[in-house]
Amino acid sequence: MTHDRRDPMELAPDEQALVRRIGDLYAAPPLSGPHRTRFDARLAERVGARAPRTRALVGISFAAVAAASFGLWMMVPRGGTPGVDTPSALPAPLAMAAQDDDAILAMMEPIASADEALPEDYRAIADLVIDE
Repeated sequence: MTHDRRDPMELAPDEQALVRRIGDLYAAPPLSGPHRTRFDARLAERVGARAPRTRALVGISFAAVAAASFGLWMMVPRGGTPGVDTPSALPAPLAMAAQDDDAILAMMEPIASADEALPEDYRAIADLVIDE
């Protein structure tokens, strides 16, 4: 098994020449005095313009969080016993789900053994899988 012990950042001379050539081809041409001054002025203008936009984003974010918090606060059931969700205190879709759960629980009969809780298909192979 051979290990290449070269430093990964160390390039062969021909690779270094290729990297330099690519850098030269993609380098921007040097700016003349007036062009450089105009570029610097526009850059300073763009950097300075970001501050109001950032403040606006912070304000909008704060307003959105406040609105979401208020909405959640309005959804929280009030009154009744703490920790017990009564169907009348819940929003309509949650109240219907709670009523459905209560109906399902009312239909269930007590289960005498764990085997009775299994569907028929599983009961047929339960002896093969479950060791008692």
